[in-house]
Amino acid sequence: MARVAAALLTLEAVVFVLTIPVMISVTELRVGVAVPLGLGAVAAALVAAGLCRRGRIGYLAGWVVQAVAIAGGFIVPVMFFIGGIFAALWLVLMRIGPRVDAA
Repeated sequence: MARVAAALLTLEAVVFVLTIPVMISVTELRVGVAVPLGLGAVAAALVAAGLCRRGRIGYLAGWVVQAVAIAGGFIVPVMFFIGGIFAALWLVLMRIGPRVDAA
């Protein structure tokens, strides 16, 4: 479960990197604001991915990253949808992951 969770968060970090140019071109945010916001989300996702090895704290950090992804919709509206997809994947992973590990 930890590997899949880390992979999902790493993929989410890639999406956060790709939202930086979108924030700059679609919104009125300047580069000096969009880049730190995007890189902060990337850092949060990568730290959470690294913490997944430690168990519960990593999974809680993953929930925070899902909230950040959905909240990104207030800046780039399509992030409501993309963040929702990642949050749904995270929820499914948290539900079935322990059963798969046990099997």
